[in-house]
Amino acid sequence: GQLVNDCTKIYNPGKNEIMGVEEVKEKYGLTDPIQVIDLLGLMGDSADNIPGCPGVGPKTAEKLIQQFGSIENLLSHTDELKGALKAKVENNAEQIRLSKHLATIKTDVPLDWDEEALKRVPVDFVALRQVFNELEFRTLTKRIIDQGEANVGLEGTV
Repeated sequence: GQLVNDCTKIYNPGKNEIMGVEEVKEKYGLTDPIQVIDLLGLMGDSADNIPGCPGVGPKTAEKLIQQFGSIENLLSHTDELKGALKAKVENNAEQIRLSKHLATIKTDVPLDWDEEALKRVPVDFVALRQVFNELEFRTLTKRIIDQGEANVGLEGTV
């Protein structure tokens, strides 16, 4: 959700749903999709090995981000928390910061762009077969290479 903006949406094929800015904000109770990073930093994400704050689940994380806006603001205002939650957040501040870092998708990486390298070229079945044999991709060999070799020259025919 952190990458969603006016030009970028999320498609969930399992639910056949498309989520834009408003849908992400509504689903997670946020004011901005970028806060998904803060949410994940608090509640964690086992699929991506993000630990989060022990004892803080989705509902508590959502409530904290709604109240404080960000992890940084939460950690600088722990005096406003009470009881066990205050102790959890204060005792796990470094892990929370690390979790936010782990949840952040880097968008400023250098990228060499060669449009020519992205153009589709005919498949080199000999080289592909060699790699597939080396990696023991028997099923893929049957499904892709054998069928592909049989269909060479048929592209564009009706």
